[in-house]
Amino acid sequence: MQEKMLITFHRIDRCGYYTHGAKQPTFGSTVDLLDQLEQWSKGKLLGDTKLAEASNGGELPPVYLFGINRQDGCSLITTWNEVPATKGGKISSVAASAQVGNAQMVLNNVKQGTIPGYPTYFWAIPSKNVIATLRFGQVATGQTGFQEYFEHFLTTQSKYAVQLPKEDDGDDTVTVYGYREKLNQAPSTNVHPRFRTSLFFKPGMHADIIKRADDIRHVHRRVDLELKVKEERASWQKALTWMNLGVPNAAPKIAKLRSSLSMTLTQKEVRAIIKEWDESGGSEHDDFGFRFKGDTTVHWLAGSRAAGEFMIEVMRDGATGQINGQHLLAQVMGIKNTLLKLLT
Repeated sequence: MQEKMLITFHRIDRCGYYTHGAKQPTFGSTVDLLDQLEQWSKGKLLGDTKLAEASNGGELPPVYLFGINRQDGCSLITTWNEVPATKGGKISSVAASAQVGNAQMVLNNVKQGTIPGYPTYFWAIPSKNVIATLRFGQVATGQTGFQEYFEHFLTTQSKYAVQLPKEDDGDDTVTVYGYREKLNQAPSTNVHPRFRTSLFFKPGMHADIIKRADDIRHVHRRVDLELKVKEERASWQKALTWMNLGVPNAAPKIAKLRSSLSMTLTQKEVRAIIKEWDESGGSEHDDFGFRFKGDTTVHWLAGSRAAGEFMIEVMRDGATGQINGQHLLAQVMGIKNTLLKLLT
């Protein structure tokens, strides 16, 4: 059956083991990581693939490896993102047909031995140094949990990690002494596992904005922030200062800033804005837009993301709706060249 697939590319910025400040790994690569992950997962129970509990204050649920498929140097990695259940082993839901104001939450039993959650899909193309999130209706990409999962794997389960012997007290905590590329080498504590990704932006669109700097007449700013951590609050206040709006007395839990200024900029100033935005992780939730003379369109920096929508054949299990990973990978590989055009 044909379904709409939303695809967003992410650049692989770090993958392997790095000395402090190094941009290139001392050893390790994306291909190596995928090979090891596949070998490590063979014959494993899904419940044994959880590498960490919920993180980031409980906001990121535990992640499991649901499956990994390979074809022609590319991989489809499916992860399972656990959703929290109540103490009594129930998950909350609400009827879609319930009337607003009269809706009732329902607690559904979680079957013993199962993990409530949802799948997320990632297409890895090591030759292009990118990973793409694939979405079929779901809002969450699972990208942050996926990134943490890969780094946890490099930290504790990779063949390069030298684990200390476990104690006999039944504690399954893994303690790593250091890392080494070859078995005959002494483990080192001077290299550190890293797996980092960032949204892939097409540089040509940013270059066009810089080139047309003299025609800029309005600069727009939009920021959506959950004010929970110190760094976010600082960024939010900085955005207010930049737009000359001041700081309110009591910050809301969610700050939704939408502002526009009539102004002109030099190419140097536009470059500085783009550089700062890119280095801060560039996102449509924290974005700058530019409107040119004689043009009503706002050109947002995040509009340069390598993303798109495609109709693609998807094979689902009739009873559960589960997507067949090998079939999905084959379909994606069938339009690989079309999808990769998003990178240019």
